Amino acid sequence: MSKITSILQSEYSSEYSSEYSEYYDMKKYSRPSIYPKIIEKKPLSEFTAAEKKHLTRKSFRWYVHYSYQNPVLKNNDGYPKMTPQTPIYLNINRKYKDFDSRYKWIKKYRKSIENILKKGISPYESEEKEIQYTTESALKFVLDLKKLELKPSSISDYQTRLNDFLKYLEKRSIHRKSITLIDKKIINAYLNGVLRKTSPRNRNNTKSVLSALFTKLVKEDFIENNFIKDLDVLKSEPQKNTAFTQNEVKKIFKHLKEKDVWMYYFCAHVYYGLFRNIEVVRISISDINLPEKLIKSSTKTGLFYKQLPNILIDEVYSNIDLSKYPPNYSLFTKFDEPEMWYSGFKDTDGNKKVTDEGNRRSYWGKRFTKVARKPLGFSEEYTIYSLRHSAIGTYFLNKLNKYRSEKIPNFEEKALDAVRSVTLHKSNEVVKNYLREIGYYKIEDWSDVFK
Repeated sequence: MSKITSILQSEYSSEYSSEYSEYYDMKKYSRPSIYPKIIEKKPLSEFTAAEKKHLTRKSFRWYVHYSYQNPVLKNNDGYPKMTPQTPIYLNINRKYKDFDSRYKWIKKYRKSIENILKKGISPYESEEKEIQYTTESALKFVLDLKKLELKPSSISDYQTRLNDFLKYLEKRSIHRKSITLIDKKIINAYLNGVLRKTSPRNRNNTKSVLSALFTKLVKEDFIENNFIKDLDVLKSEPQKNTAFTQNEVKKIFKHLKEKDVWMYYFCAHVYYGLFRNIEVVRISISDINLPEKLIKSSTKTGLFYKQLPNILIDEVYSNIDLSKYPPNYSLFTKFDEPEMWYSGFKDTDGNKKVTDEGNRRSYWGKRFTKVARKPLGFSEEYTIYSLRHSAIGTYFLNKLNKYRSEKIPNFEEKALDAVRSVTLHKSNEVVKNYLREIGYYKIEDWSDVFK
């Protein structure tokens, strides 16, 4: 890795536009240029949509290039030969997918590289002289790379856990030291603190996030190995949401229709539509196809369409005029109508940032606790997600009774098959265990054997 690339990655290129403005000897290097050349020739406003699409096509890489006097090679006059240097990519093609962002940032990088050269930094300086990465700058850098691979909900989790770790290091004056000085003892001490304050489960999740970041550090040549992955995973009991009974669901829905109709609409998606909470907060107006009774849904396994049952259309969508709202509006917001839900923060280009889906999901969970769970006297293990358990259990019982009354052979297996088509469990045995956990699978009464 060249020293110039090292400097840019260490403290972010935008910080160098003012710090390295001192004039040096420009004869030692050529003015850094952008590839493709057209980026420097035309202002952003003059690019057509077709040109933008063509210039950001897959595998077409943008970079900054320049030449510098090679202290070893000589030209015919005996002076150091001006030699092309390795192009500087800085992952800009992965970090900025859209044309406008990439256009702005590569110009910032070009300016930063020129200012570093003016300061007298040479790409031929030895590795021993290269600056050390601080723990803070290195971890923030690999988090930016990791964000390209993560869903928005995971990005928020990574950011929160890393911020907490960096605060821990800052209190101990470690955050500005070299990333190579972070060892197993420091990580273990931090994880033990997380364990004491929270739970084994949260400690394990924190370990997992830090390990993923340290794996990235290894791949980017910041450190030699990731010792975090070898730390023990503590045994922890998974948190389970207790299912409501059918009578409890009726009680909750009656209460919500009277006190908070939009909370009812949200819960109706979970119960009638079998959506997960995160899927509900992701719904935008453009995702809804009422004529076909479908909603586009994004999950861990990919993008697909979920069917809208008639009862959900009757209970929710018949009461909302979707035509009034732009396609990019979220269906569920804190405003109790479709809207753009901004976080109050801005991105690097000064644009408003939309509230991430993790915070939106948390908002609806807290709202359910305030409006329904506490007023109706339910304990903490009852959540919005409990409604999905209840719906699946109810679906199973109804299918079981139907197939039994129709004297269909293997009626229980048929009912389990029906549930599996909805839950996508791997086998009927797994479905059966799941139904046992939520209290919706019971064998026939055995009292008669004692008579």
